[in-house]
Amino acid sequence: MENFILVKPSILSMKKIPFVNKFIAKEYGIPDYHDSIALITSNSKHSLFVSLDKATKDSDVTVIFKTGLYGGFRYASGPISGEVLAVISGENPIVVDNGLKATTDYMEEKAFFYSHGNSFTFFAHVIGSIGRLLSEASDLEEGESLAYLFAPPLEATIALDYALKNSDTSLVKFFKPPTNINFSGAYLSGSLSECEAAKDAFIDSIKDIIKNPIDQI
Repeated sequence: MENFILVKPSILSMKKIPFVNKFIAKEYGIPDYHDSIALITSNSKHSLFVSLDKATKDSDVTVIFKTGLYGGFRYASGPISGEVLAVISGENPIVVDNGLKATTDYMEEKAFFYSHGNSFTFFAHVIGSIGRLLSEASDLEEGESLAYLFAPPLEATIALDYALKNSDTSLVKFFKPPTNINFSGAYLSGSLSECEAAKDAFIDSIKDIIKNPIDQI
């Protein structure tokens, strides 16, 4: 993408509990028939979320917990805390391993941020066929297409308005600022081609904001 570089996210920690204690399982709401869990942190909440969605398509894991940590990556509570903690569960350690592989593969190959000048970053990603995680988060059916668009608050609002006006998509869910990691954004739904059009318009609008952050009056 012209004037932008792709920023690959990182998994900062990934630890498994093959047979989790029943009290911990109860607190996290793990299904009764699941014995194994894994905890994951990353320096990118949104990259991890879309990667976890892929895991729900490629394995039998359930995402039982996911939350952005306050302030984002630069204000993490520790060196491997990142800006997000997620917990997945499965019937046994093999199922959890499959979920972790699907998650890490997608983060490595697909779930990139865009960056301008190593200072301005945003997330604009299209999923052609959502899995269980994003189906539950968006109230869409599994298999539908989704544009997953997030940026700093002002940029996100302006760019989402432009994306909706320049694509045949619908606003499914809006994340009004401030969110935990101080971004804002939305899920947009439509055909795959229209979700791609929304993503392109979102990026074009952000380019314009970078060049011209203050409108003349």
